[in-house]
Amino acid sequence: GRYMPEESLNRTECLLSPRGRFVPEVGALVSYPCMAGTFAPQPGMQGCAPCPIGADCSQPGIVGERAVAEPGFFEAEGGDFRQCRVPSSCLGAGVCAHGTAGADLGCYRCAPGFARGDGTFHDRGACSPCPRPEWTISVAGLAVLIVVLLAFCLARLNITAARRPACLHAFILKIGISHLFLMHSFESLMEWELVPGFGSASLVLRYLFAGAFAWDGTMPSGLVRLECVLGQMEGLDLDVRLWLVLLAWLLLPVLLALACLALSSIALLVGHL
Repeated sequence: GRYMPEESLNRTECLLSPRGRFVPEVGALVSYPCMAGTFAPQPGMQGCAPCPIGADCSQPGIVGERAVAEPGFFEAEGGDFRQCRVPSSCLGAGVCAHGTAGADLGCYRCAPGFARGDGTFHDRGACSPCPRPEWTISVAGLAVLIVVLLAFCLARLNITAARRPACLHAFILKIGISHLFLMHSFESLMEWELVPGFGSASLVLRYLFAGAFAWDGTMPSGLVRLECVLGQMEGLDLDVRLWLVLLAWLLLPVLLALACLALSSIALLVGHL
C-alpha cells in the first residue's frame, strides 16, 4: 500500500498509493492503476476491489477511484448498490429523473408539483405533473359517489337474496370480487420468482399477472391525488402533508359508511311516501 518514488529516495517516509491505484509489494517504487472493472476507494490499498454489481467504476475523472450507481440503480446507506423500484427514475451517478427526488432512496419520492397514484397498480409508475386542484376534487367527488351507489346496490342485492333463495347473483358477485382480491397477490410476483418453475415463460407470466390481477381495491386512491391538493396549501411541510393524506384514507371507509346509511335512509323514506 506504500511506495517510494525514485526521485524521492531521500524521503524518510513512504507515500500512500492514491485512490484509483494500488501497491501490491514491499519496496515498490511506483503505484499501479486499477484495471477495468476494479477500483480502489481508499489511499494505501494493496489491491483493487471488484466493482460492485449495479455500479460503474469507469466514470470520467474518477476512473478506478470511486464506484457510482449505474442507470436504474442507487447507492444505499452503507455503500450497497440496489435496483431502484422505478428504474427509469434513476439516471445513474445519484441523479434523479425529472419529477423525482431523493437519490438516497432510489429517486422514488416525487418532486414538488409531481405525484404518482397509490396502490400496487400505480406503485411502480413514473411521477407525473399534478393536475389542477379543481380536477382532483371533481374526480374525488365522482369516485365517492360511484362507490356509495355500488355499496347501496350490493346491499339491496344482499337483502333480496336473503329473502329469495333463488336469487344467487349477489353471492356469485361477492365470490367474484373475493377472487379478484385473492388473485391480486400474484401481481406482486417478480420475474426471478417465476423462473425456477416456468423458465422462459416467466416474463410473459409476469406481465400477464400484472395486467389481469392489477386491481387491488385502491382505484379511487389511484385517481385522486390528495398530495397534489395539499401541495397547493402554503405552510404545509412534507411530513404534515403525508400525515394528512394517511388520515384522509383512514377516515374514508367511515365516510363511505355514513354516506351509504344516509342514502339508505333516503330510499326508505321515499318508499314509505
